[in-house]
Amino acid sequence: CYEKNDQADGYEIRYTSKSDFSSYVTMMADEADLTAIFVSLPKEKKNCYIMVRTYIKKDGKKYHSAWSSAECFSAE
Repeated sequence: CYEKNDQADGYEIRYTSKSDFSSYVTMMADEADLTAIFVSLPKEKKNCYIMVRTYIKKDGKKYHSAWSSAECFSAE
């Protein structure tokens, strides 16, 4: 899984049921202490692919890290 980054102001998260990320949903988490996310997938989909990147805000601008590699999680 992903580790918390204490220097981040927040996280940007992409998730999809397609391993190639040809279509995805992006969500922002402005809390630097984010510990869990919940995503909604259609019932017939069994896997969820997630990519994460951090951001910091400085001088009114937002700076992003690179996207993480995709991780596959089984839907519960």
